[in-house]
Amino acid sequence: MTMTTVIQHCCAESHDLVYNLILPALQALEETVKSPQTTGEKLKTQQDLLCGLIQVQLVKIGERVAPDMGKNII
Repeated sequence: MTMTTVIQHCCAESHDLVYNLILPALQALEETVKSPQTTGEKLKTQQDLLCGLIQVQLVKIGERVAPDMGKNII
């Protein structure tokens, strides 16, 4: 089961955890841009998965994200 799937199906009691995972997901995505460990299709897949994870996190707990942070993410 992927992290994205877990977050999609989490209960409201888990929203604090989901919120706390946004920054690490954003940092991981940023790292793939600044100093990628892979290239080509593998890098694209990694970035796609991280973007999907962040999207699911924002859908789950987007109302808790400060407007400025939300604008920076988008």
